[in-house]
Amino acid sequence: MSSNKACCWILGIFAGGFVLTVLVIGWGISQAVSGGFKGKLSSHTSIEPNTWLVLRPTGTIPEYNVDPDLGFLGGSGGSSLNDMLRAIQLAQDDPNISGIVLRPMGVTGMATIRELREALLSFKQGDKPIITHFDIATDRAYYLASVSDSIFMMPGRLSGVNFGGMEFSSTYLKSTFEKVGLKFHVIHAGKYKGAFEDFARDSMSTELRTSLTYLYSDVYDTYVRETANARSNLTFEALDHEVRSGDQFLVSAASCLNRGYVDGLVDWPVLRSRLQKDSKEFEGVSAHKYLASKKLEQFPTHESEVAVVFAQGEISFGDDESGWGEDGITASGMVKQLDKLGEDENVKAVVIRVDSPGGSALASKQILEAALRLKEKKPIVVSMGRVAASRLLHLHGRKRDSGSTEHHHRLNWCGNNDPVRRRVVQEDRRSRRNHLDWSLGEFLPLRQDSWPGSGTGAE
Repeated sequence: MSSNKACCWILGIFAGGFVLTVLVIGWGISQAVSGGFKGKLSSHTSIEPNTWLVLRPTGTIPEYNVDPDLGFLGGSGGSSLNDMLRAIQLAQDDPNISGIVLRPMGVTGMATIRELREALLSFKQGDKPIITHFDIATDRAYYLASVSDSIFMMPGRLSGVNFGGMEFSSTYLKSTFEKVGLKFHVIHAGKYKGAFEDFARDSMSTELRTSLTYLYSDVYDTYVRETANARSNLTFEALDHEVRSGDQFLVSAASCLNRGYVDGLVDWPVLRSRLQKDSKEFEGVSAHKYLASKKLEQFPTHESEVAVVFAQGEISFGDDESGWGEDGITASGMVKQLDKLGEDENVKAVVIRVDSPGGSALASKQILEAALRLKEKKPIVVSMGRVAASRLLHLHGRKRDSGSTEHHHRLNWCGNNDPVRRRVVQEDRRSRRNHLDWSLGEFLPLRQDSWPGSGTGAE
């Protein structure tokens, strides 16, 4: 009898704990959806004097955090590109922000990096410093950090910068498939449509090689030139030689100091203590938390607004009712959002921010029709981020023909249809615009003798 009572007590405790957990999570989600949870967090977040805005871009920076921030319950607590750009703008005139500390680690996506870099250049027009500290860095991270007033690196043989340069590689599988009795059929609309050609060919097509050569030569030239211009003791020729002909996989911290790549060697705890000055401890705040402290006072609601729609990830039919954690663009969700904005009288214009490798043609067609319906009611501006493949370019082209505006970043990767590629290759060789179909290709070295006009490139 006593053992039965013990079992009942144990089951009751487990059941009660489960119910309590569900209630707490449900409350957190409901508060996040309504905005109350963030509001309560924001009201208790304060920025003390001599606080530094600390930016830690890592990996591929998302345009926008899809999942809500549920505080101690989890969610997207990291800083997106949108967070960092807004935080940099607000910090410029905030008397409690002393400056920006940049600590990038393995950051990728040149268009995203350059957009963040340009925001930092704008911040430098004021009198607040930007300070970078590296433990170890890639060439992309160094490109971002080159705008800093001072660059510091952890001392030691394990610290340094990898100037790996740029390459593009893939395995072509046509013959492999044939050996097992398979043939991969690819239908391409246009001469320069190179998507999935690695499944249907044994080598890179001349058209895709031409596209990639133009893209990478433009990105490389921008990277070397802007990095060298930002560092007073670094020349284009010196950096170009380091990337192309450098004899070290990792340029050591000591070599970086001797060559003027960094301004000093110091551990992060030591640098942090220097920055805190007379404060009891170092005050640093991420972009995400900094915006939370400013949300209630800086972002009031207006009767006339411009809506920003983030089209991020692959395009699919999907199901927008499936909940959080779903990455990508679903036709049902995007169509519903665009139609809703068309009916909202307070929204006077819509900006569609695109960062997508493409996806379903049929789903893209549904989104296109919704965008055209919206265009009949109010202006649309399309802004392209890191990548916009051919399905999204179709959307841009129709908008442009309809009188809407399109903006793309110098280093974004843009999918193409044949007319776009013809315009780039035949008419704009000097500007070397970077329209590219989202695809894979064999190794493409950045050698001068392989660039168009050298006798080896396609005309």
